[in-house]
Amino acid sequence: NRELPAPSVPTLRVNGIAFQSNGADSMAIVNGTPVSNGSIIEGMTVEEVQKDRVLFQHNGEMFVIQLGQSN
Repeated sequence: NRELPAPSVPTLRVNGIAFQSNGADSMAIVNGTPVSNGSIIEGMTVEEVQKDRVLFQHNGEMFVIQLGQSN
């Protein structure tokens, strides 16, 4: 009765954020790739680009990665 290993979460790094106060046109650079709300990168969905962090969703779990940081 072996347990399956948890699906691995890809490593993402938030390299930069271009934040717009209305939120609609905000973009982030993640792993060197420009993304915006709703983008999918490495199987993780960009939920929201904020001023200093990006919210991601992966397999129903939420992740927050600060600007200049990796998960």
